[in-house]
Amino acid sequence: MKDTPLIAKSFEFSVGIINLCKVLHYRNEYTLSQQLMHAGTSVGTKLRESSNAQSKAESIRKLYEAQKECAETGYWLDLLIETDYLRENECDDIKVRAGELTLLVRDIITSTQRESKTAATNHAEFKVDPEK
Repeated sequence: MKDTPLIAKSFEFSVGIINLCKVLHYRNEYTLSQQLMHAGTSVGTKLRESSNAQSKAESIRKLYEAQKECAETGYWLDLLIETDYLRENECDDIKVRAGELTLLVRDIITSTQRESKTAATNHAEFKVDPEK
């Protein structure tokens, strides 16, 4: 199965997270880097799960989870910068990518919900009233 552009982007994002965590391990920082690794790589797993969901509702739930993981990744990056484990310029690229992924996922959630509401409305219009 071919990955969508969003899933491919999230995979590249995960690779960037792993490489950043290698830098942190080289600097003997293990605890916060594990948190960053988990949140950052979870974005891609949630997006893959969303694309293989059994229902629209499950897909949207996984998209929301991916969006939350993006936000958590940003938190860990900010914390690592503030505590001098990372310099701002070392993770500028990954922070930009996290922001882009967040916006893309949010757009997909919005459009998927809009499509679901439209489909439900259209379906309701064609219901037959048994009393008529």
